[in-house]
Amino acid sequence: MVDAIRRWQRVRRAMGVEDHVYVDRLVSMLKAHGEDRLDRIEDPLEAVVFALMIELLRELDRRGGCERTQPMK
Repeated sequence: MVDAIRRWQRVRRAMGVEDHVYVDRLVSMLKAHGEDRLDRIEDPLEAVVFALMIELLRELDRRGGCERTQPMK
């Protein structure tokens, strides 16, 4: 995941200024999971997508746009 963060930060410089805020948000979403045990997901792309999906759902919860469910047992 650290490699993806580094790559995205480099790509940010090549993007238009209007997109910097979105790249920053995506990077911060990944950093929020930097210490997670997502290394158990062998595919790095899958780990990145999984982390971003979790953060997007959390954002929806905070905004009241996602029905919260109970964790699976």
